[in-house]
Amino acid sequence: MPEYRDVCTRDGAKTGEVREKHAPNNPGDYFLHAIDILRCRDGRYILQQCSLKAR
Repeated sequence: MPEYRDVCTRDGAKTGEVREKHAPNNPGDYFLHAIDILRCRDGRYILQQCSLKAR
């Protein structure tokens, strides 16, 4: 089953268009993407994001 995501403006407002994750992007299309930021006890940070290429 394919994944879908909302097309957004540069400011993060949804345009109302929904596109399959691996469909070609048009110039000016933006997508929200989650990133996890974890702070370790020693003060370092770990950043984690899902791969945009994962199927």
